[in-house]
Amino acid sequence: MFKFFNKIIFSLDIQLIFTSVKPLMYPSRSSYKNVIINIFYSLFFFTFKSFMNDLILFIFLILIDFLKIIYFPITLLFYFSKYRFIELNHSQIGTVNQNLNIMVKKNLLNGYKSIILIPKYSNFNFVKEIFKNLIIIDNNLLNILLLPIKHSQLVSCKSASLDSTYLNANLQLVNTAPVARIYFEYEKKNKKHTL
Repeated sequence: MFKFFNKIIFSLDIQLIFTSVKPLMYPSRSSYKNVIINIFYSLFFFTFKSFMNDLILFIFLILIDFLKIIYFPITLLFYFSKYRFIELNHSQIGTVNQNLNIMVKKNLLNGYKSIILIPKYSNFNFVKEIFKNLIIIDNNLLNILLLPIKHSQLVSCKSASLDSTYLNANLQLVNTAPVARIYFEYEKKNKKHTL
């Protein structure tokens, strides 16, 4: 039962990073607007399962935003520390690899050490054994408790700030990803350092 509950929480966690906006299913940032568009589309076309999924995501989004307020003192402590979280999408190995590569380097360029949350049940929690020099928390309970901080704009390297595949309702790129600039700056400053 606990494992099932964890999977639901971490599935919602990934959906907080991005969502597919109906009816065209274009990838975009998870926002109240995009989730509400999905809810109304599901209602209009009577897709109950999709409606329930979107409604649960909407409630989860509200809960996380509420918890961000409660967690603000803890978030403030992280803000004045040398640590930053990364908004890691741990659903696919390619995404895990790209997120780790770019976000950890971005944090290092800004003078921060990265805190990475990967739940123990994840197929990709083995990265903790590979990257022993990174701070990777795989405890499921800690992962759940730290979600509001992970999604905080103040102390997290946000996926949306690095991903160029997010589109708006006109199917135009929302932002141009600074991935190439991060690679270039990292290589320039850390020629002898392998992360």
